[in-house]
Amino acid sequence: MTSTRNQRTRRPATTRPTIVGIGLISQDVVVRDGRSIRAAGGSCGNVLAFLQWAGWQAVPIARLGDDPAGVIVRTELERLGVTWSHVRHESKVGTPVIIQEFVASASGQPEHRFRFACPTCKGWLPRFTPPTIPTVRGALSDLADSPAVLYIDRACPAAIDAAKQVRASGGLVFFEPAGLGEPRLFERCARESTVLKFSHEHRQKFASSLARVAAPVEIETLGPVGLRLRTSRGGKKGQWRHLPAYEVPAFKDAAGAGDACTAGILICLHAAATQRRWSLSLDVLTQAAKFGQALASLNCRYLGARGLMRAATSTFAAALAQQLVEKRSVTMNPEQDPLQDDTAETLSCGSCEQLRL
Repeated sequence: MTSTRNQRTRRPATTRPTIVGIGLISQDVVVRDGRSIRAAGGSCGNVLAFLQWAGWQAVPIARLGDDPAGVIVRTELERLGVTWSHVRHESKVGTPVIIQEFVASASGQPEHRFRFACPTCKGWLPRFTPPTIPTVRGALSDLADSPAVLYIDRACPAAIDAAKQVRASGGLVFFEPAGLGEPRLFERCARESTVLKFSHEHRQKFASSLARVAAPVEIETLGPVGLRLRTSRGGKKGQWRHLPAYEVPAFKDAAGAGDACTAGILICLHAAATQRRWSLSLDVLTQAAKFGQALASLNCRYLGARGLMRAATSTFAAALAQQLVEKRSVTMNPEQDPLQDDTAETLSCGSCEQLRL
């Protein structure tokens, strides 16, 4: 049985910028000291959630499972206001589940690692299932206004098709790959992108493809070292500009930092845009990247990929991020650890039906 929660009715026009997301939306399970919290996650899910929190209209186009994990994801994101009318819940598709565990680094700092297999039966947990081209075309045609931004973190035919349409209407295409996948699809998606953002730890996965593609903007995150960015014109890549990271006092968790950074970059780029004309000068990009880095730094003070959202309003967080950009320091006391109020539960992994955390 396939349940399609997809009402083909055109939404009323809105003055809020719209971001459409095609990519990984998952149930994240954060485990520490035998306790766990569950939340909607995945790069696409987190970026959309951050921007909805910031006042945008977030519209995912996705295929998830008609399963308990799918219910958790839908409930949380709909509660935030994310538009869910273009997400299909299917009985033959599993909602992706990602387990995040904490381990101590050599310096004693907590580090996270991700698990994509059930710890009980060792079977793989569900992974990303791409939407179809007809579904994406239908979703885009239902929108009252063309999206200001299309966010992609998985190259697939439907995402490439959407990128062409969004760019043709004046929107910005933000491609943030975590892996190579099919090289031909990766390169096609990169060529349709306005901004190509990737982490240094993943760079080697698609280094050869990157050498053949010149996106207008490239951003490479460097972890605690910061990030670097450059622009390209006529296929010729410019020089990298390096931006150091901001200090993270009371560090708790780096998960979701890249997603918070992306959200901050998009917020600033949209604020600098006029009449759908995106300003992509190196100076504008630098300021946007600094704000994104500051937002990411604040998010690292909380557990979970979107801990900052639980601790502060978007207005307060934006003011703190701007203060961090201007003064490179900020005073903020983390709220109570949300894990303290949660207890371990049993989930089904779909194979052994005993994913016990």
